[in-house]
Amino acid sequence: LGSAPAVDDHRTPTRAATFAEGELKLPAHLTIHAGGRMDWYSIYGVSLSPRVALVYEPTSKTTLKYVFGRAFRAPNAYESYYVDNVVIVAPTVTLKPETITSQEVILEHAFRPWLHITTEAFNNNLDNLIDQDPDPVSGLTHFVNSGRDHGRGIEAELDAQRTSGLAARVSYTFAHAMDDVQETFLQNSPMHTGKLNLTVPVVHRAFAGIEMLYSSSQTSYLETRVPPSFLANVTLSSKPVWGGWEFSASCYNVLDRHWFSPAGPGFRQAALAQDGRGYRFKASYRLPFGEKHPSQ
Repeated sequence: LGSAPAVDDHRTPTRAATFAEGELKLPAHLTIHAGGRMDWYSIYGVSLSPRVALVYEPTSKTTLKYVFGRAFRAPNAYESYYVDNVVIVAPTVTLKPETITSQEVILEHAFRPWLHITTEAFNNNLDNLIDQDPDPVSGLTHFVNSGRDHGRGIEAELDAQRTSGLAARVSYTFAHAMDDVQETFLQNSPMHTGKLNLTVPVVHRAFAGIEMLYSSSQTSYLETRVPPSFLANVTLSSKPVWGGWEFSASCYNVLDRHWFSPAGPGFRQAALAQDGRGYRFKASYRLPFGEKHPSQ
């Protein structure tokens, strides 16, 4: 009590932004969607975030897309100004926004009105990533723009929905993420992930949902191996009953598996143990404001 505050910093930055978008239909089943946003920060200057999509529809069942985009993340107050002279000191130069440039090629096809498949190949490049840089003399750290990563991969998703209420969705992602500065695989980034969702009608006004999640092994920030995880969740839900009531009961991690999530760079542990089997019960009521009666 009575000691001076560790941080006493007062600033009043300003920010303005504008955006525009448009669509152009061309012959040969081609459509161009284009948009962009321009942000101005009194500290960082101007950042432009364009996004362009070229869509080709040779048939009513097949669509091919190419999407290009660029976005940014401005440094937050903690990264830019926080200093305690115990662990962290202020950056030596003004930080720049992080940027990401992405490219995607997407193919969508409907085998049947109730059965669709989506495949995608993507490439992401991240520049000016903000990271903590230690001073070998003082041992203190400060934030700098030193990171540069890239990620490439493919995704596939199969979606089936029947009029009876039976539905299923299964997806798989392969991602190859690299740290371009150290030329190593990116930490906390699984190479393989998979997901399965299944919805089954149980009775007239209730249905059961099953979710299965898989994540392959990862490398922690301490360069140790975090084992893969496989989780299963089950939910029993009702449709609106008794004039607007809805009920649901969920069980998470049904198999009560022991699994871990990689810890961040500020932790001494390589991985953090996650919850075992858990339950959630929910009841909600929707007020009928604005709803029209059949006689109206």
